[in-house]
Amino acid sequence: MTVPLQDQRLDEVDFCIIDLETTGFSPYEDEILEIACLRVAPDGTVIDGFSSLIRPSGPVSGTEVHGIGPDDVVGAPVLFDVSGHVARCLRGAVLVSWNIYFDYPFMKKQLLEPLGLDVDVPRLCCMYLRGLTGRQPSRIKLTQGLTELGVEHGEVHRAHDDAMGTALLLASYLKTAREQADTFGQLAERGDYKFLASWAQPLAALPDGLPEGRLHGRYQRTPTPTQPPADEVVPLSGALRRVWARWEQLPTLGEEAYVDCLCAALADRRITPSDMSRLTDCARFYELGNPQRDDLHQRLYEAVIAQAEEDGVVTEAEAEDLGSLAGLLGVVTDDVVLSSPLPSPEPERVAGAGAGAGAGAGAEDVRAPSRLRWVWVLLLLAMVAGLAWFLFDAGVFG
Repeated sequence: MTVPLQDQRLDEVDFCIIDLETTGFSPYEDEILEIACLRVAPDGTVIDGFSSLIRPSGPVSGTEVHGIGPDDVVGAPVLFDVSGHVARCLRGAVLVSWNIYFDYPFMKKQLLEPLGLDVDVPRLCCMYLRGLTGRQPSRIKLTQGLTELGVEHGEVHRAHDDAMGTALLLASYLKTAREQADTFGQLAERGDYKFLASWAQPLAALPDGLPEGRLHGRYQRTPTPTQPPADEVVPLSGALRRVWARWEQLPTLGEEAYVDCLCAALADRRITPSDMSRLTDCARFYELGNPQRDDLHQRLYEAVIAQAEEDGVVTEAEAEDLGSLAGLLGVVTDDVVLSSPLPSPEPERVAGAGAGAGAGAGAEDVRAPSRLRWVWVLLLLAMVAGLAWFLFDAGVFG
C-alpha cells in the first residue's frame, strides 16, 4: 500500500512493537543483545511475535542493567538470522517502541541498512502517544505506565516482557486516541514530536525470503551469575531504587537514562570499569555535559539522605552507606551525624571515582584539591630541588 500513514485510519492499521536490549547506547559502536517483536492488531490483540537473544560480534556488556551475560548468548543466532522474523512482524505495520528514539536508530543501522532496505519506516513512540492523547505527564517510564493500569511489570529491561508491557499500554492509549481522532494525520496535529514526520511515508513493504532462523532463549530469562542472590542485596541498592522510583520527573530523557544507569552501577557499592564505560557512553549519547552530570550526582545523593532520615534515625550502617555513596558520586559532605534530622549537605564536587565514571571527567578545575594536583606539586618540588643541586654541583654558588 502506497498511501501515507497520515491518511490512514487508526482502526485499520496493524502495529509492530519492538524492544531491544543492547550492549550500550550507540547504534554505531554497540550491538543488539536481545530482540522482541510483537505484531498487534488495531484492537490491541497480539497476533504474532517472537523473542530471541542475539549473539554479538564483540563482548557482552551492560549485564548490570539487563541481566544478560556472555554465557546467555552462547549458541544464540546473529541478528541477520532472525531478520525474516522481524520482516514478518513489521511488514505493512507501524513500528512501535516505548522509546522509539532509542530502539529505531539500532534497528535502522544494524538491521535495515545492512539488508539494503533504505526505507523510512513509519514509527510511533508509545511513551509520547500518551502526550498526543492529552495524558500528563507526557513522558514516564514503562513501569510507571503499567502501574497506572494496575499491571505489574515483568522482568524489567528484558525484551519480551518490555514489549508485552508496551502492547498493553499501546492498546490503552489507542483507545483514547480513537475518541479524539479518526486518522493518523488528525492525531499528528495534536503534537510536534519528531517521529510524526515519518507518518508522511507509506507502510514498509519489506521483502520475502529473509532468514527465519532458530530462536534462542524465547520468552525466558536466564539468571546471571553477576547478580547477587536476593538475600545478599545490599541496603544501598534498595534505597537507591526506592529513591529513583519516587523521584519527580526529570527534564530530559537523557537525564533519566543516565540516573537509571547510575543507580544500577551503584547497587553493589562499587564502580567497575564496565560501569564507567557505560556511564560515559550514556552521557555521550545523550550529550550530557559535566555540569548536568554533577548536578544529577548531587541530587541523587541528597535524595538518598532524605530517604535515610525518613524514620527519624540514621544508623551506623546507613551512615557508612552514605559515606560510601558520597565517595562514589564524587561529592564531599560534612561527617554524617548519627541523629535526626540529618544536616542538609552542601557538598563540594571533586573529581572522585563517580565523577570519572562518565559523570565528571574533564570538568573544570574549580573543585576541591584532588590527588592529581598534589602529584603535580610534588613533581614541581622535585624539579626545583634537582635544579638547585645541579647549580650547586656546577659551582654557581661558589
